Amino acid sequence: MAIHEVHDVSGRPQQTRDGGSPTRALLVGGLCGLAWAAGLRGFMAQIVGSESSVDWAGTFGWILLPGIGVPLNGMLGGYALSGRGPRWARIVSGAVALTAIPIWALTVTSFAGPGLAVDTPRGAWVAVYCWSFLAVLILACSIPHRAVTPQDTASC
Repeated sequence: MAIHEVHDVSGRPQQTRDGGSPTRALLVGGLCGLAWAAGLRGFMAQIVGSESSVDWAGTFGWILLPGIGVPLNGMLGGYALSGRGPRWARIVSGAVALTAIPIWALTVTSFAGPGLAVDTPRGAWVAVYCWSFLAVLILACSIPHRAVTPQDTASC
């Protein structure tokens, strides 16, 4: 990964990174995506169990709607962890990202039944499973926000 110096409109130098080779980025991204998706499939199997089926409410209400919220949660949490930007904005972003914890705890029984209530052993396990996936996503989403440090430029 090469680091380049560019100038912003005021003429001050800023350091930027190029993304490395496209092939490397595709391979790393594909491998990470495959690992995350395989784990997510296991998580989904924990929720549904052996009674897997497809219906409108389940597909759209409990898969596609969270499919919007999960990336948003990752981006907000990643921004909060990045250490860049106004502190108040990072605090608000982190607080919003952390709402995933009580939201899961309060809603899981409505779509997965009482067996996944967080006060049951299986429910606690699945909750940790869910929250750990969100934590990995948040950490990954923090990477693009990170600043280039001076020691990064020494290797150029």
